[in-house]
Amino acid sequence: MHAFLALCHRPQDEEGPLRCPHPGCPLRAHVICLAEEFLRAEPGQLVPLEGRCPGCRNSLLWGDLISLCNVCPKEEDDYLDLEEDEEGPLRCPHPGCPLRAHVICLAEEFLRAEPGQLVPLEGRCPGCRNSLLWGDLISLCNVCPKEEDDYLDLEEDPKRETEKMLQFTGRSLPVETVDLIIHTSFEEMRKNPMANYTTAGPAHMDHTVSSFTRRGIVGDWKGTFNVAQNQQFDAHYAEKVAGCSLPFRWQL
Repeated sequence: MHAFLALCHRPQDEEGPLRCPHPGCPLRAHVICLAEEFLRAEPGQLVPLEGRCPGCRNSLLWGDLISLCNVCPKEEDDYLDLEEDEEGPLRCPHPGCPLRAHVICLAEEFLRAEPGQLVPLEGRCPGCRNSLLWGDLISLCNVCPKEEDDYLDLEEDPKRETEKMLQFTGRSLPVETVDLIIHTSFEEMRKNPMANYTTAGPAHMDHTVSSFTRRGIVGDWKGTFNVAQNQQFDAHYAEKVAGCSLPFRWQL
């Protein structure tokens, strides 16, 4: 989930604090914004590479752009404990460390410090219009709106479910385009000789061995189990989804 990128206008080699000029922007949010922008600026360098800074112990995720830096072990805790309103530069203590390298490295440490929050979430750094990739460690984030869709709902009324997803994503399509999407249903595909080889003659396919396509009916999978197998599956499913609050439809 990415929006337009408009990084705060600050020279990359400028001395001084790496702070968002907008009041109230969390430090971690802005650092991660900067890191994402720096990575996007080097699309050819998105290759895993080991860090080469002698004082660093962590592997870097991205290529030659940050090959000279990582957060030093002796400084790491200090960086992670930075207060949101603390003043001062966020600079690598190693001479010659590129600013881009250190910012990306610092952002990686911030993200790693919140392993339970690796969920896409909209960020709110006012100075950077791009969306942040990672979750709740950014204090000014809003929880993404939640939308659930089920295949059985889609099978029951494909047009309704397609329009619901368009509304959820804030998009609109002409009626003709929606009709084209609906036209890709299983039943419609069966009518297409380019996708369904049941019309091919015996010289090309032996239809007595098995049918090329199944019926494509919701719940048809149940017919592949006998009574005992169905009971075993029900018990296995109940064990695996114990504690799950998500509702699932099993038939129309």
